[in-house]
Amino acid sequence: MSAEWLRTHQLEFLKALLFIIKDIQPDISVVTVEEATEAFHHIIKTCKMEAMTDKDYLDDSNFNSVIRMLSTELSAPNASVRTLAQNALTTIAADLDRSVQSLIEPMKDVILTPILARPFRDVAHTSQPGYLDALAFCINQRPLFVPFGPETMDILKAALAIADKDESITQEKMLSQKNLNLLTSLKIASINLLSSALATDHFSEQAEFRNRVVGTFFKNLTTRNKETVEMARKGLTQQKNWPKELLQSSLRPILLNLADPKKLSVPLLHGLAKLLELLTSSFNVTLGEKLLDHLKWADPTYLPRNPSAPTPTKPSWKDGDDTKIAAGIIDIFHLLPPAASKFLEQLVMITMQLEILLPKENGTPYRIPLVRFLNRYKTESIDYFYSRLTQPAYSKMFRYLLRETEADALRAEIVSDVPKFVATTFRANNPQSQFELQFQGLLITNILVKFDPVWLSNPQNKIVLDSLVEMWQSPGRTARLLNDDNLPLPQLRESKLIAKCLLNYCSNNHSEVNILFSLLSVFTVRTTMDYSFLVDFYQITVVETYTPPEKRQILVKFLEIYKDAEISVDVKVQILQVFIIPFLTSIFAREEHTLVLDPKLTAQIITDVFESSEGKLVDEMLSIETLQLASLLIKNPTPGLLEHRKDLIKFAWGFLKSDDLATKQHAYLMVSRFVEVFETPPKIVLQVYNALIKTHQVEAKALVKTALDVLVPKLNDRLKGIHDWIKWTKKIIVEEGYSMVQLIHILQLIHRHYTLFYPARGQFVPHMVNSLARIGLVSSAVAENKKLSLDLADVIIQWEKKYNTEKTPEGDAMEVDSKKEGEDDMEVDSKPKSSDNYKMNLQTQELIVSFLIRMASSNVDTTDDKAAMGHPHAAALAAAGRVSFRDH
Repeated sequence: MSAEWLRTHQLEFLKALLFIIKDIQPDISVVTVEEATEAFHHIIKTCKMEAMTDKDYLDDSNFNSVIRMLSTELSAPNASVRTLAQNALTTIAADLDRSVQSLIEPMKDVILTPILARPFRDVAHTSQPGYLDALAFCINQRPLFVPFGPETMDILKAALAIADKDESITQEKMLSQKNLNLLTSLKIASINLLSSALATDHFSEQAEFRNRVVGTFFKNLTTRNKETVEMARKGLTQQKNWPKELLQSSLRPILLNLADPKKLSVPLLHGLAKLLELLTSSFNVTLGEKLLDHLKWADPTYLPRNPSAPTPTKPSWKDGDDTKIAAGIIDIFHLLPPAASKFLEQLVMITMQLEILLPKENGTPYRIPLVRFLNRYKTESIDYFYSRLTQPAYSKMFRYLLRETEADALRAEIVSDVPKFVATTFRANNPQSQFELQFQGLLITNILVKFDPVWLSNPQNKIVLDSLVEMWQSPGRTARLLNDDNLPLPQLRESKLIAKCLLNYCSNNHSEVNILFSLLSVFTVRTTMDYSFLVDFYQITVVETYTPPEKRQILVKFLEIYKDAEISVDVKVQILQVFIIPFLTSIFAREEHTLVLDPKLTAQIITDVFESSEGKLVDEMLSIETLQLASLLIKNPTPGLLEHRKDLIKFAWGFLKSDDLATKQHAYLMVSRFVEVFETPPKIVLQVYNALIKTHQVEAKALVKTALDVLVPKLNDRLKGIHDWIKWTKKIIVEEGYSMVQLIHILQLIHRHYTLFYPARGQFVPHMVNSLARIGLVSSAVAENKKLSLDLADVIIQWEKKYNTEKTPEGDAMEVDSKKEGEDDMEVDSKPKSSDNYKMNLQTQELIVSFLIRMASSNVDTTDDKAAMGHPHAAALAAAGRVSFRDH
């Protein structure tokens, strides 16, 4: 719709939206009221009119109707409607480049007549806040157009009486919540009106009325309602040049209540704080002494002036208010005159004592008030805590305070004088407490880094970084890490905190790789602390945030460390295991290897790691990690790797005869990777395959399985056919099939690669069928073996289906001829049978179906999910087998 059409119907839309806002209570449908309010503002802004002369807008009937409607709503009972009308008039005035006064002065009678026409006491209570707000809004406009006649003064006097009403009297009447809210709104509107009236020149000479209003403002500073307190404070901020007598008379009730512990309350203390914000110079520092008298029961150093005086006891404050009152008292001190710095020690000690009385340490209500005081006297506060860092209670409190969000000034004071901080902590000249001071410095540094992550990266703070590196490299830290069972709980975190600080520096300075590698030494020690954050940094953060040149720098540094004979083998193992191998794996996965690993760097890795280590690695763990690195490089060939393939196979070959089973199998896995990628002599391929199918030890199962899964798919290519490797596989079954572990090892291989064994299935089907019952039906069979037996039956059926699909008349004739020759299936043939000349006989088919039926009807161990799942699978296979065998 066009703005012109909307402007023509603006009044109807605005009235409809106001009706919605008046009719629906916000607590019933907040969304509806918000949407109506937003639509109201949108119409006002869309229908804005250009600046025009007085005659033009006076002649515009639609415009005048909107202004009249908004002026009428200034005194609406609904507070949301009043605010909406005020904001709309302000927006229209800004669009016309006029004052609000010029818009509503012609409507003066519309606004003021209902307000001034009758005594205020005769106005309904629900309408009174609206009348007061409308009158205050008009008085705030300049030039002033509201007459201060008898009617206006009567309303101001009524507002003064309402604002001066004691809060306790209202509460004693046991009013409903609705009526209490109405009275609170009426008091806020009254204070607002009085504040607006006192801002005019009319009351500059009426000292008596003015003083009464100011006294009421002071009184309302100590009420419980926050809006009332804020409105009273706003009224006081508009006043200047306070007469001494007025201040004394206004403050006397508050100070008298402060002198009596029983009359202390949270609103009273909050009001006092507002007063101190306005009138700091009017108070004496002795007020702090009086306030501390109320907390002397919590001060362990308090000595009464009169030795015969009784021991101070906790005042009988209302339950639940004692903590708030104590915190409120502490919160006053940062508002006192500068001489209040003398209360530093007392406040700290009282706060520590008060926290002891609480059931928890974290998040006590006393810390933020104390932080505000310490922020004001930050230099004295830092010196105070620096001198007490060796005392656990003070050092713990200092750290708690520094962690507070509002402690910016305290943290800034430490940061502003780093040499002083380092001299006090990391490099303190105190041999007896050297470690404790260093540890406190570490804790403080950790806090500073959390609030400013780039703080350590500042060159001016290099002395702190150097101190952290010295702590990390110190023999004392290593000794404590080795003996962490006897350390206090806080000191257990020493290495973890140093690592976090140094990691913070590395995350902002990617060129720093020395620290990055030095942190890995922590994994060489068994400890109770969790260092998974380090692993995440190495394997996630470095991979995702470092650039290819920076990653290349990491690899260059690794080669430098690997060649260094002074670095322990354990550290090298952890570097490979935790960092380099996962790091390179991620680089290959992200396809960044062409940017990181050029031929020169690849050749350097081959030379420095594999050629230099050939025959020299005596540590089994380092051998395994180095073999894994070689396997990774072969699996993901990099530029220039082909030229060094002889060096790689030579490196791995030396470990194939290792006495350590894990090292040997990692070597076989590496050679299998090599065969997968590079052309390899058939003799070597066959030798590796033969060794792997003979290795059936349980501890080597996973590595052998992986190696075979890598090697077997490449056997036909590398051996130019299936003859040799099929022959050796059959030979193992025939000669060593009596061993259940060896038999299962071979059968699992056939199952995983059944498509490769299909051309030679005639060599294995009889053995597989004869093994089914032996594997799956014996009483001692485990779930894994039962599943394998079903998988083998499935493989045989799938092979038969494939054969039946591919068979031809010529193939059938070949089968008959072969049977006539009387070839024995159990014999190790010189040439394996192809898929065209083997078909299961009826007896074999019956054995398979019989086995599956027995499996489907056997007892089920309901506690074993795998075994329970095998029974419906066996039944399904039996049905599929019978169909397949019957059709052919």
